[in-house]
Parts: sequence; C-alpha cells; structure tokens
Amino acid sequence: MGCVYRQSECAYQQLGHVYRQSEHLYQQLAHIYRQLERAYQQLAHVYRQSEQLYQQLEHLYRQLERAFQQSEQLYQYGLTEECWIALQLIE
Repeated sequence: MGCVYRQSECAYQQLGHVYRQSEHLYQQLAHIYRQLERAYQQLAHVYRQSEQLYQQLEHLYRQLERAFQQSEQLYQYGLTEECWIALQLIE
C-alpha cells in the first residue's frame, strides 16, 4: 500500500509541476499576445500616416503638374509676344 501511495504522491507532484509550467507558458503567451496587439496598432497607425502622406504627395504632384502647364503656356505666349514685337519692328 505504501508503494501505491508514494506513486500517487509522485504523480500528484508531477501534475503540480506540469500545472505550474502550463501556467507560466500561459502568462508568456498572454504577454506575447499583448506585444503583438501593440505592434499591430502601431502598424495600423503607420499605415494611416503613409496613406495620408501618399495623398499629400498626390496633391502636390497635381499642383506641380498644373504649374508646369501654366509655365509652358506662359513661355509659349511669351515667344508669340516676342515674335509679334519682332515683326512690328521689321515692318
């Protein structure tokens, strides 16, 4: 009977050890989960910022494109004006 008691006591101690290990593992997993959640939130924030920056860049590009077209028109108008003045002087 003493042998069975010792075996069951040993098994009980092993179960306690396994329980403590699983509890420790659970705590580690919960910590990792919280870290992943924070990382996800940070990535989402960075994504929103990059999306805003992209839209700003797109807006600036359109402004630059319009400015270029306007300067091109002014340049052509200037050439036309110069040609007209030159023709006036020749006549």
